[in-house]
Amino acid sequence: MRNLKYIIVDDEPLAHEGLEAILKPYIYLTPTGNFYDALSAQFHLISSTPDLIFLDVDMPGLNGLEMLRNLDKQIMVIITTGHRDHAVESFDLNVVDYVLKPIRPDRLNKAIQKVLVRLNSENELERLKTQLKFQDIDRTTDYVFVTNDKDQKEKVFFDDIVFIEKGDNFLFIIINDGRKLRMVNTIKSFQEILPGNEFIRVNRGTIVHRNSIVNRIRNMLILTDGSNIPITADYIKDIDAVIEDQTKTK
Repeated sequence: MRNLKYIIVDDEPLAHEGLEAILKPYIYLTPTGNFYDALSAQFHLISSTPDLIFLDVDMPGLNGLEMLRNLDKQIMVIITTGHRDHAVESFDLNVVDYVLKPIRPDRLNKAIQKVLVRLNSENELERLKTQLKFQDIDRTTDYVFVTNDKDQKEKVFFDDIVFIEKGDNFLFIIINDGRKLRMVNTIKSFQEILPGNEFIRVNRGTIVHRNSIVNRIRNMLILTDGSNIPITADYIKDIDAVIEDQTKTK
């Protein structure tokens, strides 16, 4: 898939570090430059055109809004600032979003989603969404690539998954050796590529491998790894059918 290149323009080094840490799971966003004043960034943009700029406002010398007014290229901009009073002018300059510091991952995720929506004006959103949906998945395979605790890509076979759980910014994939891995995707998109005869939805944010189900006690599902997963009432009938089938085959 086509990566979206971004640069960060902020006079605070810690702001760069914090923003990059939050953006790291978004494997389709590629950092291409860090600039600690607007003038340096402006010179960089003469010869380079990123897809996205994370731009602070209050910087010594040329401030972020002045840089934005001088920008003669069509580049998406997310303002990242500790001050609310520049919001109206920023949106007048057609920024994608205005995110206040300290930046929360969930708030930045909303800004990234707005970036994807903005791409629709260039007839790219549908293609990009499709690419993201299947970014590490091939319907002809029985495995998926996820990120481990060392931030490395790792192949995980569907049969080794105990359950998938929705997090704030990505999915957690719990496998049968007890590890919790992660990937950027939505629970709905991930369910669509899983073999339907092997996995079952048990609540709004959890999908369970059928072979991992041990028993149901009231509204709690007991799994082979000892996990207790709450069940939404709508799914109890389907889960009982799975347990009944397992009992028949034993």
